[in-house]
Amino acid sequence: MPRDGSGNYTLPYPAVVDGTTIESAVHNGTMSDIALQLNGPVPIIAGGTGANNAAGARANMGAEVSAQQVTNYDSHVFEVGSFWSAPGATAAPEAVQYYSGVVHWLNSGGIIIEATAYSAAAGTGKKYRREKFGTWSAWVEQSNSVADLDARYVNLTGDTMTGALTTTSVNVSSDASAVQQFSFYDTGTGASRGSWGRAQALEVLTCSVCGRRGLAYP
Repeated sequence: MPRDGSGNYTLPYPAVVDGTTIESAVHNGTMSDIALQLNGPVPIIAGGTGANNAAGARANMGAEVSAQQVTNYDSHVFEVGSFWSAPGATAAPEAVQYYSGVVHWLNSGGIIIEATAYSAAAGTGKKYRREKFGTWSAWVEQSNSVADLDARYVNLTGDTMTGALTTTSVNVSSDASAVQQFSFYDTGTGASRGSWGRAQALEVLTCSVCGRRGLAYP
């Protein structure tokens, strides 16, 4: 192609002398060159993308793909950008859902995809995350709270705290009709060492070692 190393176009043939007959070789060569330039990739320096396909153009321009459709989450060749999938997509978090999400590249060569469910089916709004460092990891459902995802925090429900808890006081509901109960365990053996509870307007303290129980008005 008659472009120099910088991508600038150069005339392939010398200019025709005024008043002379144009040789067929010059004419045909010029027309062939024009056809080649018009049908081939135009470099960025000339206002093109330097590619003959959308993926190559995005790569050359540093652009992200928008709304790439995924039909198989295991085999799809992901690009950085956004994606979506319809119900029935292979290896989706849940088969009955539509999903949309984003793709991130990592400096180490890995890839992360984050998908959010959106449809009338149960579970809409759920968020999932999946990573690939050689092989795909399993989908992990994400919570709406950073605290729920951080092992340093204990969730209000359904979570377990390990290790000793030191406190100088415990505040419970002032509602006398509420029922609260705490259990105490031996940190070494795990054996129950007692419990404290409030039932109606009474407080109950039970020792599992001696079996004694005490009642007191709060």
